[in-house]
Amino acid sequence: MGPARRVFAGSRLLVFVVAAFAAVAFPAGIGARTAERGIVHPFGGWPLRGLFDSVLSPLVRWDGFWYLRIAEHGYQTHVEALRGGRVFFPLYPLLVRGAGGFADNGVALIAAVVISLAALAVGLTLLHRLTAMELGGRAADATVLLLAFAPVAFFFSAPYTESLFLVLSVGAFLAARRGRWALAGLAAGAASGTRSTGALLLLPLLILYLYGPRADRESPPARPGWRALIPRHAVRPDILWLVLAPVGIVAFSLYLRESTGDALAWAHFQPLFGRRAIEWPTETVRQAAVAGFHALKGDGSHLYRGPILVESVYLPAALVATVGVFRRLPFAYGAYSLTALLLAISSPAYPEPLRSLPRLLLPVFPLTMWLASWTERRGITRGAIVASGAALAVLTAAFASWQPYV
Repeated sequence: MGPARRVFAGSRLLVFVVAAFAAVAFPAGIGARTAERGIVHPFGGWPLRGLFDSVLSPLVRWDGFWYLRIAEHGYQTHVEALRGGRVFFPLYPLLVRGAGGFADNGVALIAAVVISLAALAVGLTLLHRLTAMELGGRAADATVLLLAFAPVAFFFSAPYTESLFLVLSVGAFLAARRGRWALAGLAAGAASGTRSTGALLLLPLLILYLYGPRADRESPPARPGWRALIPRHAVRPDILWLVLAPVGIVAFSLYLRESTGDALAWAHFQPLFGRRAIEWPTETVRQAAVAGFHALKGDGSHLYRGPILVESVYLPAALVATVGVFRRLPFAYGAYSLTALLLAISSPAYPEPLRSLPRLLLPVFPLTMWLASWTERRGITRGAIVASGAALAVLTAAFASWQPYV
């Protein structure tokens, strides 16, 4: 069994065991009040109902409802309560619908979790190969460990898009590094149908095409000064494959225009989930600093203090990691990390300005690649993994017991 498979098995065992325990051992938080029992516990009348409920139901929380609803009902326009589903991109629920057919909610939940787990297993394998190509084998081993045991890596096992986006974005980078531009464009296009961040892949893929490094062409020596801006590789017809990168988000927008009259409904319905209009990232950072200060003082609702403090730690860590990516990895990786981070902090929420930041950055894999390289050089990888795994256990328990970690 390869390192990625061992890491996958160990990390998922931890997540499922902790989630199952927390769901019965701790009192349910605020999210349980709005849960639809038919979605969270869909196995009534099934043989081994208790087993399915214990293993799978504790990970059906928050946005997971929406993906399962969309898989069953689509993007309904005549049911007011379901219109918020337009903010969720379609590829993942389409795959769930395809795998689960038109069967009951129990089959849909099983299909959703299987898709997430399969995508994670493949994504870790591809990430190991990509990291070994850029940083060497030891850093590759550390990268998959740190990602699989990241503090919010429980999302990789839930009916969320994190696993699918990971495998598609890593696949796009790996294909580009190997000069397989058709595959890179297709993977990026699928990623942009999974979440809006996928459209950002066009930039790093274009950088890799024009400046490298590329396995399909030998890179000429770097030019000094301003000449470094001149592309190092000639443009050929295969660059047209990169036009596919935003096709997912374009197709979804066209669908929404035809079905609702609003091509940007995926953005316009964000206020239903507490998100405000687009802000300058600096304004979001200011709001986050104020929220973090009040959380430390104990002001405001106790429900959000934990998430606010966790998110307040993630932001400076992500900024440091992004700088590290630019210094340690090819420029394309840094460009992707920076644009993904800026997008993640450009739409603040209330009362958590950085709501979902840890989850949104989870599949931005260059950040973990740099962290693995940094810990390896200092000989602290094992300690980092232990600490991260402990945080994963705590946050998995919080998520499974309906605390507001989304």
